[in-house]
This record gives sequence, C-alpha cells and structure tokens, in this order.
Amino acid sequence: RVLFRSFALSASRILTVSEFSRGELAAWLGIDRGRIGLAWNALDPELREPIADIALDGVLRARRLKRGRYVLSLSNPKPHKNLRTLIDGYRSYRAGAGSREPLDLALTVGTELTSGPGVYALGGLDPTEVRALVRGAAAMVFPSIYEGFGPPPVEAIVQGVPVACSEI
Repeated sequence: RVLFRSFALSASRILTVSEFSRGELAAWLGIDRGRIGLAWNALDPELREPIADIALDGVLRARRLKRGRYVLSLSNPKPHKNLRTLIDGYRSYRAGAGSREPLDLALTVGTELTSGPGVYALGGLDPTEVRALVRGAAAMVFPSIYEGFGPPPVEAIVQGVPVACSEI
C-alpha cells in the first residue's frame, strides 16, 4: 500500500479498467478522478470459437462433471467474492431439490471453502480448461459484493452461457 500509493502519486499516468475502480483509486489517493484514465479489459477473440466436443468432454470427464449439469463460479476465496453465501445457498437449493436431480456446483478454488455433496473444488485451471468449463456449464454464478469489473460473466455471455450475478 505504501509503495503503490507513492508510485501512483508520482506517476505521469494512472490507468484502471472501470469507472468503479477509477472512483475507488481517486478516493484512496485523494486525487481528482480525471487524473485516472480508463483502459477497458478486452476479451480473447477465441472465446467465440467453438470447442471440439471431444476436448470439452475430456475436460469435463477429468473434473467429474457432466455437460449442462453444473453451475460454475470462476472466483477466488477472498471474502468480497461472496463464495460462502453461494455455497450456503447451494446447500439450501440441494436440500430442497426433492426427487429432482440437482445441478452440481463447480468452484475454481481449492478445498478451503468447499465440502459436501455436489460441490466440486476445481483448484487452479489453465485457460483451455476454463473455456471448456464455461462452455459446458448450465450457468455461471458471479456473487461478488465488491467488484470493479468482472470479466468472467462477460466471457460466459459471449459463449452463450446464462449468468446470475450480484447487483453491484
């Protein structure tokens, strides 16, 4: 925090990825938000390219998931990502599923937050695996309660996957 603040205040230019982040940085640095430029995130053009069924099925099989039978959350265990609430909500959903086969919940975190039936901790993934997991999901969930810009929901939408996200 000390080094970043010092570097930012002495920089000839400061860039960030969203209006939200610009406001947060300006408030933290005590400067006019006009001194901070925007450099929007870009999506990888390959997201629009189809994934071969054999490749998609291979990734899903390796992760013990079935196409269209899981909800995916690309995230990390930081508190603002709100995964604890997502997991609690998933457990309630699963408990109320009755005789219907519930969807699984796939999370891109280690086992530190996950346990219980239907919850899969996928850990670190390479970009090819992420793309396949997004494409094979029934939906993506992005429950963050504090975010400047979250590329995963946009990437899912580009791939035709429905998204549920928090209202922030």
